[in-house]
Order: sequence, then C-alpha cells, then structure tokens
Amino acid sequence: MHTKKILILGVGNAQCDAIRYCKNKGYEVYAVSYRKEGKGIKLVDHFKQIDIIDKEAVLDYAKSIQIDIVYSVGSDMAMPTVGYISENMELPFFVNEKTALLLQNKNELRKFIKEKQLGYIPYLVASSSDELSAWQSFPAIIKPVDSQGQRGIFEVNSSEELLYYFNKSLSFSHAKKVIVEHYIDGPEISANAFVINGELVYSFLTDRFVVENVPGGVVRGHRLPSSISDTTRKQAQERVSSAIEALEIQNGPVYFQMKYNEKGVFIIEITPRLDGCHIWRLIKEKYGVDLLALSFTLLDPDEKEPIIRAEGRQPLHEGALDIEFMLQPPNTVFHKENLVKDALYEEYYYTEGDIVRPVNWHAEKTGYRIIHANI
Repeated sequence: MHTKKILILGVGNAQCDAIRYCKNKGYEVYAVSYRKEGKGIKLVDHFKQIDIIDKEAVLDYAKSIQIDIVYSVGSDMAMPTVGYISENMELPFFVNEKTALLLQNKNELRKFIKEKQLGYIPYLVASSSDELSAWQSFPAIIKPVDSQGQRGIFEVNSSEELLYYFNKSLSFSHAKKVIVEHYIDGPEISANAFVINGELVYSFLTDRFVVENVPGGVVRGHRLPSSISDTTRKQAQERVSSAIEALEIQNGPVYFQMKYNEKGVFIIEITPRLDGCHIWRLIKEKYGVDLLALSFTLLDPDEKEPIIRAEGRQPLHEGALDIEFMLQPPNTVFHKENLVKDALYEEYYYTEGDIVRPVNWHAEKTGYRIIHANI
C-alpha cells in the first residue's frame, strides 16, 4: 500500500499540531522552512531548508519527492505557495493562489471588504513617508501590508508618531508598503469557520484577549463560547457567511479576526487556514469537533466523506473554556510557569534553558494551556 507523502510548509509551533496529526495517520511527513530552526524539525521524517515564499523552489522540491498533499497551519505566508503547488501538481486544495494572495495582502483585502460591503474601515497605503501626510485621522493603526504574527503593528495617535513608526513597520513588509487604518475601538472576537461543499458547516466565535500596553495586539488568550450579545453574534456570523460567499470558498477552514462596538462588527483579518493559536484544540475540548482532523480528511481523496454530526455542537464541558498563553520577553531564558492543577491541556514550546526567540519583539508565546474560564 502506498504511504502518502505530505509536505508541511513551516516547522514552527503552529505546524507541530499538523505534523503530529499526519505522523499519527501514518503519512510520511516532509517539511521546509527558510531557517533550520523550529520545534517541528524533530517531529518530521524529512526536512529541507527552503523559504516557503519561494514557490518555484518549493514546487521543485515537491515534484522531486512526489508529494500527495501540501498544506500549512497558522501561516499566512504559506498559503499562496500551497495554492500554487497544488494547482501545478493537480493536488487537492482549499483556495487557489489568487485567493490566498488577496487575503494575505491587507491592501487588497481592504479593497475587497469595501467592494463587498462587509464593513468598511478607512485606510491609506504608503510606500514612502511622504505619502503619510494625507492621513489625518487618529488614533490609527500602522502595519505592513503583507506580514503576519502581529509583526510591525503599532497604534499611533499623531502625525509625529505615524512618521516615527513608519520605517519600523515598513521593515517587516516584503512588498515594502504599509497600511494605515482607522483605529476601531472595542473588544476583539475571532471566528473559526469551516466550509464543506459550499456550505458553512461550523462557525465558532471566541473572545480574543490581547496584552495591555503592548503594540500590535499581541494575543494572550481566547474564550469559547464568546460572551458577546445575541445582536453582535448575529452580525458577526453574517459577516463570516457573507465574506466566505463573496470569496467563493467551497471547502476548508477560514479564520477571521474582528472587532465590534456600538457601530457594528468590523472585519480586521481573513485568512484561509486554521488559526495559529491552537483554537482548534479549544473547540475540540469544548464541543468534540476536530477542525484539524477535518481539514486533512478533506485533503486526502482516499479518506471517506466526513460525517458531520449535529450533536458535535453540544458542549462536553459546562461553562466557558479559555486558551491561555504563557508569555515572555524575547531573547530571555525560558522558564516554566507554575503548573495549573485543573488544566485540561498544557504544552510548552521550549525546554528549560532555551532562549526565547523574537517573533513580535514584545511578548513572545512560550506555551499555552486550556482551562475552565474564571468568570
């Protein structure tokens, strides 16, 4: 019997979930990354150092090993390459390269949201500091048009601050462009949606908590189910459904970041993948629905059609559950926090003595746990 070969783009903490799942399924797991660094390297069968945004190099490698599936979890940068390789090798995929590029580029995404009337946020795109003079609305957010992981995102309250943070934000952009947006004041929510044969089967809303007084909206946790009002919940779900329909996504996971206030619900980000915060595990713990497994089931043509059970939505635990991240400053020595006795799940990204790698350069994730919410 042919052993399926799967290529995972990236070997970071978010990819470890996918790698472990594929190993348990009996796949032969290959992985690539631009650096020979990451927890996933020790988990895969084969690793090659290739930049995941170099689609031609990744395609050549994929052809050379004759892969059956290519995928990535939690990485915006990987999704255009996933679509490109899948289309070229006629492999199963969820979104093509064109759609992935649209959602990866914050400028194109804002245009799309405005065109489709999904909740417009005023914005300006700039490649030089001279272009910033046209922006006079504060507070505002400046961020790279094409980065991920809260890199290079800053809240600014004046033209002087906008100019000050321009080069810092620009340094994280491959396209060397930034986007300035009107700051939406209000709480944050996320949606983990899943589409099968054009039907929005699941859409789980979670409260998204960020670290106070740290630029970029660095996430510190999520809560399921969300505590939002029925009115806000209805509008958020309508935003999710309308966006997926407009994007013509027929299968797979779609992750949304949104904010809401008295003026309504606003889409901040859309990405055609599972989130990078392990919320799939929070959903599985709460409702018994495994979006990670479902993703790979749909990508493998030899798997049986997944059975979607209505009872899968019923809670397995009373009350809300939290996913809580352990955070440390970058370039510090990792240390474990005190064990939480009633944690439903706990995982660390480092071992004692490791140096915490800089990602957002402010508060880096060193692990996470799932616990009963203390409300």
